[in-house]
Amino acid sequence: VTLRNAATNRELVSTSDNQGLYRFLNAPTGAAEIVVDHPGFTKSVRKITVAPNVVNSANFTLSTGALAQEI
Repeated sequence: VTLRNAATNRELVSTSDNQGLYRFLNAPTGAAEIVVDHPGFTKSVRKITVAPNVVNSANFTLSTGALAQEI
């Protein structure tokens, strides 16, 4: 899971736990996007606004990706 600040393109990376929960500490405030990506699944992106002292919640459902075969 990646949090990318829209103004600076600074990225914070986190890994979800076995319940699918993730956390970013000391995230810069302002417009941002969360990118969730895992091999075998389609990437999902959501825009959010990070505010100080506010807990944001963004839930994602990933779909299985297309299979590719090389010979």
